[in-house]
Amino acid sequence: QGRLVTYQCRDWTGKNDPKYMAAHPSQEAIPIKDILYGMDKADGLDKVILVEGVTDAWRIGVGALACFGIKYRPPQVRLLVKKFKQVVVAFDTEPQAKIQAKKIIRELRTEGIAVEVIRLPKGRDPADLNQEEIKGLLR
Repeated sequence: QGRLVTYQCRDWTGKNDPKYMAAHPSQEAIPIKDILYGMDKADGLDKVILVEGVTDAWRIGVGALACFGIKYRPPQVRLLVKKFKQVVVAFDTEPQAKIQAKKIIRELRTEGIAVEVIRLPKGRDPADLNQEEIKGLLR
């Protein structure tokens, strides 16, 4: 509806901890973990790719949704269930990300959503992939 609901930023200098920061809850129209980045561009799609971060979504393009980190929340699952028939999960390869990916896959399948999993090369995430790898991912 043309209004800022929340924001997230990242420190690229490596000097700040944590490296990701989001709007303070008092500044948010909608809590960051109640939305999915890229939903505004996914209207009318049946199938989307779920990734962790916004840079992953940027790299893939339209149809990629980010849950702002590996720790998703029930409102994000409800959005996926309500809007899409199929979800392709492409979380990073770190052990904790794999655990979270398995959890959300289980929840989506329980809700009747068709789920595919993309196995990324070890140590890579979607933001690291080159254009040919992205095209393969989208196929």
